[in-house]
Amino acid sequence: MERTTFVLFLSVLLCGACAEDGPPPHPCDDCLPCEACVADDGGGAFCEAISQHHLACVDGHPHFMDSCEGDGGLAEECAPNAACADTGTAIECVCRNHWEGNNCETCPAHFDPASDCAVCLPGYDPASDCTACAGHLDPATSCTTCANGWTGDHCDVCPEPFDENSDCSDCANHWQGLACNICPDNYDADGGCADCANHWEGDNCDICPDRFTPESNCSACANHWTGDDCDVCPVNFTADSNCSACANHWTDRKSVV
Repeated sequence: MERTTFVLFLSVLLCGACAEDGPPPHPCDDCLPCEACVADDGGGAFCEAISQHHLACVDGHPHFMDSCEGDGGLAEECAPNAACADTGTAIECVCRNHWEGNNCETCPAHFDPASDCAVCLPGYDPASDCTACAGHLDPATSCTTCANGWTGDHCDVCPEPFDENSDCSDCANHWQGLACNICPDNYDADGGCADCANHWEGDNCDICPDRFTPESNCSACANHWTGDDCDVCPVNFTADSNCSACANHWTDRKSVV
């Protein structure tokens, strides 16, 4: 936090004006920790304080201030967003909370001026000094809506079609589409689009065993296979032919009586 002071108060009230036609009413070098007058090209118009953070003069000086409160206390001279503080070496006006600027007039971005610049604006993370969104809020909307696919009152729920490990931005398993709501036919949508549908096999669920037909999305038996798993070949067909050829002396003609 930037520490600042009332520069005008420091240069005029504490150290006095450096007049070109005579000595100042209370010389700058007698007012510590104010530095000696620094003359400008015109002969010196004002005393300049090298340090902005020290307002107290030495004990005994007419403008010495030894407290913040009370009549003539420095608190009366502090800017609206500043407060008087005793730093141990001086009585100073310092900006409150996160206010900054020569007169403590600026509340940095993402801090809440309505709270005296003490806390973050809604949605921003105090742990990041109010520079990043809290949780899973979206910086593109100034932390007012959930980012990516996150939902819930606190943006802490990643719905099943999305992958929580990708900050809820990518589809989980094999879901596709902008809303991650499309499951390819060869994957099982009821199972979260994670496993192969029907009888598809392979790492990419792109292999349909010979005893099934790809045209049926690998669900119907090919040729003359039967059974729930299409693993029964009738005796009049040969399994070696993928149950398509007649076995032994069976023919594809009807028997003649």
